[in-house]
Amino acid sequence: MKNVTQLLLLSDYPEEEEAMRRESIWLRYTGDYNEYYVTQDDYENALRPLVMKLRICGTCWQHYDTDANPPRPCVSRRICMQCMLAKHEGLRFLEAKSVNDDGEITYAFINEAGEVFTSRENYDGDISKDITYSLKQNGFTAPEQHKPLRADQEVRLHASHFTIYGDLNHSSVVVADYNDSWEKLHITFLLYKYAGYKELTKRGEGKILYEKAEAILQRTKRGSYYYIDGRQQSRIWDSDIYPLIAKMESAVYDLSLEFGPPLAIQEKVAPLPSEQSDEEVQSSPQVGEQKKKRGRPPALRIVQSEDTDVANLSDDEVAGDPPESIDETRVIGAIHLAEDTANGNPEGKETTGEQIETETSN
Repeated sequence: MKNVTQLLLLSDYPEEEEAMRRESIWLRYTGDYNEYYVTQDDYENALRPLVMKLRICGTCWQHYDTDANPPRPCVSRRICMQCMLAKHEGLRFLEAKSVNDDGEITYAFINEAGEVFTSRENYDGDISKDITYSLKQNGFTAPEQHKPLRADQEVRLHASHFTIYGDLNHSSVVVADYNDSWEKLHITFLLYKYAGYKELTKRGEGKILYEKAEAILQRTKRGSYYYIDGRQQSRIWDSDIYPLIAKMESAVYDLSLEFGPPLAIQEKVAPLPSEQSDEEVQSSPQVGEQKKKRGRPPALRIVQSEDTDVANLSDDEVAGDPPESIDETRVIGAIHLAEDTANGNPEGKETTGEQIETETSN
């Protein structure tokens, strides 16, 4: 039995609108011979609650039951939670995200890679990836607006146009590539876990990352083709470079956390006027009197996330007191480790301290 409901509002006759408002119900098949009219009150108070109670899953043919073990609520259009989980291997239920005015729940699921998917009861045909929810669940924040180069004002960035590269679960840095073909807007960002984001360009520091990642991928070339992640391809794409950039930047960023909080969090806060002496107040220039520095601003700039709460960060996320100096060999070792990981390192060899010192001296 197939039940289809449709709301018909006859607005051609305003004086009879309330009296003529009705619901159209089809029994078994759609068509003029199977259409029946009921009042809107009867539909909302009697028919719809009855159908919601008696409906069954279109896959396992069981009634929806939130109290069952395991529970079987309706999580999409004509499918229960257990059938949805069986349909998508590696997926697990995360939470009930929201409820609309009709009492329909939007459910959230998460996979092993940390990606979050959502679906709405009675509406969505299947789950869909929720970029914003995925980033938030793993401690990242994507920009909501950006001012492109040579633009007069900022533009709004829509989450659906982002593609994320990197390990959301374990990496402290991922690459977020924004591509809106309609607006002809293409921007790439580095997102830092609990520490905001910065734009990734092919200039300055960004150019170094691009060249380093491309040099690693060049080593996979055999003849006229590159063999990357088990794929044979004739050229290197940005989508191949971004995961490597995320790995390399994560290695360096994790190492920097061992010597203190991120730079974006470690900014010094000026003391209040009441805490300053008269000489300090007279000698310190006002904000409006500060002279602007000549030249272009740096291409890479960390933007502090509004959701970041430094006080609530764990000891693993923000390291303790920094030592007097940074061990250069450890930095080089972290970069070598990222290179070996990207290339598979089939022999499982690690760069030793003696090798690092030799490379440094060379």
